[in-house]
Amino acid sequence: MVGVSRDGKDAQRKFAEGQGLGYLLVPDPDGAVGRALGIPSVAGFYRRVTVVVRPDGRVARVIDDVDVNNHAEQVASVIRAGR
Repeated sequence: MVGVSRDGKDAQRKFAEGQGLGYLLVPDPDGAVGRALGIPSVAGFYRRVTVVVRPDGRVARVIDDVDVNNHAEQVASVIRAGR
């Protein structure tokens, strides 16, 4: 799992350390990664979107209706279905 944010690397490092995150955060201050993945940005911030990427690098699914209460199951379902 990789998180992408418009924040710089120092801010992301502090956030990850403070939250005890078990995954990589990628800084995207100029928005290039977000634009390449088609992630909407509002006032310079990304909307919360999950992009499930296949091992071959193709996008399997974009989940833009993230519901934090069942999001892990949404992602697991996409992975199990192989889509």
